[in-house]
Amino acid sequence: MSRAEAQSHTPDPRVEAERFRALVANLGFGVMVEDEGRRVSLVNRAFCELFALPVGPEELTGADCEAAARGLGPLLDDLDGFIARIEQVLAGRAAVAGDRVVMRDGRVLERDYVPIAVDAVERGHLWVYRDVTRSMRDAELQRAAAVRDELRLAIDTIPGLVWSARPDGDLDFLNQRWCEYTGLSLEQACGTGWEAAVHPDDLPPLSAYWRSLLAAREPGETESRLRAQDGSYRWFLFRAIPLCDAHGELVKWYGQVTDIDDRKRAEALLAGEKRLLEMLARGSSLSDVLDRLCRLVEENASPCFCAVVLLDASGRRFRLGAAPSLPEGFNRWFHDRALEQKGGPCGLAVSSKSQVISADIERDARWDESGWNRHARSHGLRSCWSTPIVSAEQRVLGTFAIYQAEPGDPTPAQLALIEQFTHLASVVIERRRSEEALEAAQAELSHVTRVTTLGELAASIAHEVNQPLAAMVADASACLNWLAAEPCELEKVRESLQAIVSDGARAGQVLSRIRALLSRSTLAYAPCALEAVLGGALSLVRPELQRQGITVDTALELSRLQVMGDPVELQQVLLNLLLNAGEAARDLDVERRRVVVRSSSALLDGRTWVTLAVEDAGVGIAPDDVQRLFSAFYTTKPGGLGMGLSIVRSIVERHGGRIWATPNPVHGATFQFSLPLA
Repeated sequence: MSRAEAQSHTPDPRVEAERFRALVANLGFGVMVEDEGRRVSLVNRAFCELFALPVGPEELTGADCEAAARGLGPLLDDLDGFIARIEQVLAGRAAVAGDRVVMRDGRVLERDYVPIAVDAVERGHLWVYRDVTRSMRDAELQRAAAVRDELRLAIDTIPGLVWSARPDGDLDFLNQRWCEYTGLSLEQACGTGWEAAVHPDDLPPLSAYWRSLLAAREPGETESRLRAQDGSYRWFLFRAIPLCDAHGELVKWYGQVTDIDDRKRAEALLAGEKRLLEMLARGSSLSDVLDRLCRLVEENASPCFCAVVLLDASGRRFRLGAAPSLPEGFNRWFHDRALEQKGGPCGLAVSSKSQVISADIERDARWDESGWNRHARSHGLRSCWSTPIVSAEQRVLGTFAIYQAEPGDPTPAQLALIEQFTHLASVVIERRRSEEALEAAQAELSHVTRVTTLGELAASIAHEVNQPLAAMVADASACLNWLAAEPCELEKVRESLQAIVSDGARAGQVLSRIRALLSRSTLAYAPCALEAVLGGALSLVRPELQRQGITVDTALELSRLQVMGDPVELQQVLLNLLLNAGEAARDLDVERRRVVVRSSSALLDGRTWVTLAVEDAGVGIAPDDVQRLFSAFYTTKPGGLGMGLSIVRSIVERHGGRIWATPNPVHGATFQFSLPLA
C-alpha cells in the first residue's frame, strides 16, 4: 500500500469523536466523561434524566463536576456519602463496578467507574449510571416469592395443623395438613367453618375458651376432639398466640393444633389400670373388677364388646366373669358350659393356649358343629378375637375376648391393647383368687384360735352356765314347795317362775356367745355397737380373771358408738388382749393384779376414730420385742405358737384400723387399737 493509500485509510479524529458522541447520546443508561481537570467533557441525555437535571447535555458540558455533584443534594438520600465515595474511587485510580446510589425518591442507581489514560497519563474519568430500581424490586419479589413458597412448604410439612386468624378471630389461613385431615377445603374452613370439624360435645367449651382468649388478647391452649375425613375423632391440643405491632395493636392470631390422641389414650389406660388396682386393694369382688376392666377396654377400642370368660376350679367348664355390653341371651351360652375345642373361639383359645381370630363369624366353618356361630350371628356379632388368660405358672385361667358387629381383623393398636389387658386380667384374677384363698386360710386360723380361746375359758364358761342352772334348779324346787303348801302360795310360785325364766335367758346368752365364737359363718361387715362387743367379751373373761384374783377396771365412753365390722371378729380381738393381760397379771402381787380397759376418741383426717386400750401391770415389753409382737410365729410365752397377736392384727387391719403396743412407764404394757367410726 502506498503512503497516499495509507493516509486515506487513517481515521479522522473528529469523525471518530462525533461517532463516539452519537453512540453515547443514544445509550439507554447515563454516561458522563470528565477531563483530567474534573470538568464535564461529555454527557448524554439519559444521565440528565436519571438525575432530573433542569439542563441538557449541551449546557452541562464544561461544568465543574464537583460543584455539579453538590448541586444534586436535594435528589440524593446521602449527599456527603455520595461525594465521599467519588473521592475514594478517584483516589484509587482503578475501575469500580456496581456502586449503589440511593435517591431520595426511593430509586436506586448502579454506578460504574473507568479511569481514562493515554500512554499511562491520566486524561479523564468515565462514569456510567443505570436505574436498577425495577430489577431490584423484581429480584426482591422473586426472593419473597421463593421465601413464601419455602415457608408454605415448611408449614404444610409441619407435623401439626397450622392456622392463622384475623384480630376478630375469623380464620384466614389453614395449612394443607388441616385440609387433608378434616376433608374441609380452605374456603370451607375459613371464617368459622372450621367448627364443623369439632366434636359436638367439645364445640361449646372450645368456642367459649376461644372467645375468652380474643377478649384477653393472651396466648392459651386447650384440648378438644377433631373429626377426620373418615368420621373418626381424635384428641388434639389447640394452641393460639396473638401478634401485636409496635404500638400494641393486635394484628394477627397464629396457632397450631397437635395430635395428642395416643397420649390421651395412654393416660386413660393408665388411670383405668390404677382404678382397677385400687378396686383390688379395697377388696372389691372379682366380678366387679372384671366388669370395670371390660368397660375400660370398650372405652378405648370402640366400637367393640368385651368379655372375660373364666374356667372353674376343675378347669373343664366355663363360667362368665364379666361381659357388661354383650346381650344377656348371648352370655347365657357360657353359663356352666363344658370346655369344647369346637365350641367357639374361647374354647379353642383355651385348648390351644393361643390367640384365636375369627374375622368373619358368618364364613367361619370351625364352629358349625357346636352352633356357636349361629348363636353369635343371631345377636348381631360378626367377628371375635379370643386370647387365653395365662397365669404366671402357665395355667390357663380363662379367655379375654373382643367382639365386633362388623367383620374384621384386629389392628396393630388393638392387638397391643389386647395383650396389655389380657396380662392385666391375669394379674387381677390371680391376685383376687390368692386373696380369697388367704382370707379363707385366715378365717380358718381365726376359727381355730377362737376354739382354743374357749378351751382356755372352759372353767369360766362352766361356771357361767352352772350359776344360772343351779339357780333354776333351786327356784324350781322352791316352786314345787310353794305349790304343795296349804293354802297354795301362788304369788311366790310366780316369783320363782320369773326367776327361772331370767336365769334361763342368762344361760342362753352365754351359749349364744359361745356358738357365735365357734361359728364358721362368712364375714358380714355391718354397723356394730362397740359397747355390746366389749360387754360380751368382758362377760366371758371377767369370771375367769376374778377367779384368779385379778381386778378388771373400766373407763369407757362407748355409748352409741358404732364401727363398721364383724362383731364376732372384734370380740375375738378383745378376748385375746384381755386374756393376755390376765396372764401377765396372774402371778403378781395382789395390789398389781389388775387389768384396765379404757376408751378414747379423736378426729383425724376428717374422720372420728375410737381407740380401745387394755393395760396390765405385768413385766412389760422388752424394747426389742415391740416391733415383733404382732409378727406371725413370734412369741414370748413358753410353748406359745405366736399366732394370737398376728391374727388380732390382721382382723384390726381388715376393719381399716391399726393396733400397737407400748411399755408402761412403771409396770406392764398397754395394747391398744383404733377403728374408724361407721
